[in-house]
Amino acid sequence: MLVKTPGFTAISILAVALGIGASTTMFSSINALLLRPMPLMQDQDRLVAVSQFFQKNADQNAGTAFPDYLEWKKNVTTLDGIAAIQEATFIISGGDKPERYLGGQISADAFAFMGVQPILGRLFRPEEDQLNAAPVALIGYDIWQNHFGGDRAAVGQTIPINGKQVTIVGVMPKGWRFPEVCDLWMPLQMDEKDHPRGMFFLDCIGKVKKGVSIEQARAELDAITARIAVQYPETNTGIGVHVTPFREEMVRNFKTLTLLVMGAVLFVHLIACANVANLLLARGATRAKEIGIRLALGASRLQIVRQLLAESIVLGLVGSALGLLLAVWGVDLMVSALPNEVPFWIHFDFDWRVFSFALGIGAVSSLLFGLLPALQASHPRLVDALKEGGRTGSGGAKGQRVRNSLVIAEVALALVLLIGAGLMMRSFMNLQKTDIGVDPSSTLTFRVGLPEAQFPDKEAPRAFSSSSFRSWPISRAWNRPVPRRPCRLRETSAPRPSCLKASRNRNSFRTPARCAR
Repeated sequence: MLVKTPGFTAISILAVALGIGASTTMFSSINALLLRPMPLMQDQDRLVAVSQFFQKNADQNAGTAFPDYLEWKKNVTTLDGIAAIQEATFIISGGDKPERYLGGQISADAFAFMGVQPILGRLFRPEEDQLNAAPVALIGYDIWQNHFGGDRAAVGQTIPINGKQVTIVGVMPKGWRFPEVCDLWMPLQMDEKDHPRGMFFLDCIGKVKKGVSIEQARAELDAITARIAVQYPETNTGIGVHVTPFREEMVRNFKTLTLLVMGAVLFVHLIACANVANLLLARGATRAKEIGIRLALGASRLQIVRQLLAESIVLGLVGSALGLLLAVWGVDLMVSALPNEVPFWIHFDFDWRVFSFALGIGAVSSLLFGLLPALQASHPRLVDALKEGGRTGSGGAKGQRVRNSLVIAEVALALVLLIGAGLMMRSFMNLQKTDIGVDPSSTLTFRVGLPEAQFPDKEAPRAFSSSSFRSWPISRAWNRPVPRRPCRLRETSAPRPSCLKASRNRNSFRTPARCAR
């Protein structure tokens, strides 16, 4: 019967496909952020993010002070390991031109307790965390391919990194860019003299022991942190500790917004289902005589409903297939619209979860838009339906009420979406008008990193910027060291017009400048 009405069939399939395509596109985001396992890491459910916070602003992580991290590492018993990382910029020189990479200084045992092994060479050794240990580095797969041409002899080579001769000890697997977009790692060689208490700048990750809950680990770290606050009240009073599942912490800034958008898309899908249901009701009215004859010949109402639902399921399955194709395009469009490089563990690939969702929502949609019209069409006024030319068997007052109810539901859903979109637009406009205290027009920011090996003096960044920027075509420039309080935004490995993350290296600084007119 669907073949005999190609117009109706095409419109219905297109409506279902658009709804399923939009829903599947958003579900692929939820799958990438919340469901898909992070690559290469073992026992991910036992990994936790650990961070200190100020009790006056308990919702925001402040990072971790280096001495406090050492206290945790020394005294904690509920964790198999706890590691710290500080993201940094690394400059590899010695070639035709310097190459800039985003990387991290990380505890020597971090990759070991996460279960990640290099494809060449070895991981860091514990003694390489010491301040005066020989400088070594692990490189990412992309650096190995681009800088060393995939040569296995890269392991053991010594190259200049940030002005120091550094030995390459291993190559990490393809796709590994922990914690987000890093390509090079060096041991966390620090001392408390240069990084005293009260400077909260490290990101920490731990692994809960088997049989130990996150609540138990949190309670122990709370006790250690409280003891530190008693010993060092001038720097640690009012400091607490957050212990959250690592995956949850990584998506904390995106989870709520993603779920809200998913909810809005599902509302759109419900509107599409209501439209198809209305089409099926109208089509059922034109088939009243056919259904009446079937009932008169002995067909049961259940058989009629089953036949009509079978047609709806066909519409739903074909719509799912077409919706998957639209979702592929939608995901590509969404990824291309992202302004920044996404973390290494976020993949929008279509796996079994996405396919199952598309097929499942297609089946559920078939019931949503098919069941009510099938029940309505299977109960016509038999005498009127069998009359010669009678075509209004299901078009009585009851059928009209059903159609009106569907139209009301569509309008209500559309109104909810419209109000939500209006509120979001108003919030966006208010943010655009917010006074940030400076005039941002014709202003740019950029980041400069000075290797400590070449600029050991703490005043070197200020002297360098003062002498370098004096001749630039800018009307005004400010030169200030970057604060050590961390920003939770992440910087990608590619240069960007504005600096989104403050450097935690004392020889790095950020400079806003007014362009000359």
